[in-house]
Amino acid sequence: MVAGDYVLGDFEFYKSKQPDSGDLVVFSTTNGDSFVFRIIGMPYDTIDIEKQLVKFKNKKSSDKLISTLLCNEYQTEEFLETLPNGFKYRIYRNKTTIFSKKATIKGLVVPADSYFVLGDNRDLSDDSRFIGFVRREQIHGKLLSLYFRADFSKINKKYNRIRVTQN
Repeated sequence: MVAGDYVLGDFEFYKSKQPDSGDLVVFSTTNGDSFVFRIIGMPYDTIDIEKQLVKFKNKKSSDKLISTLLCNEYQTEEFLETLPNGFKYRIYRNKTTIFSKKATIKGLVVPADSYFVLGDNRDLSDDSRFIGFVRREQIHGKLLSLYFRADFSKINKKYNRIRVTQN
């Protein structure tokens, strides 16, 4: 997704459920701007980000390089990232880091009633690394699909990923 896309969200979803790791959430900031990002960190999680990849303290997570491709003249790596709850999704990072100050973060603790959100395109997302934590009351809905974009190849793309449960 990119700025200006039109998306479909379920704004009733979180009235009966709590947000979970891996959810693509629609939220607003204190100045009224709306964003869609993926929940990576839950309340009280301790997170490390190393070269745009997420690791959790005392929780199993993983990443696996899938491919290297050329995207907008940048050599880009595609990874399959797996969160501690088993949720899997693809992320992208440039081989040459753009935001080097935000590519590595150590020992970040997510406060109570807050979430840490990241974009799937790690080098081009103004996510929690820049806007801070997202409080529960800022989350308004769950993203269902993208329904309009100037690039017609992405229309009606589903953004829900398969949840893999751990026994």
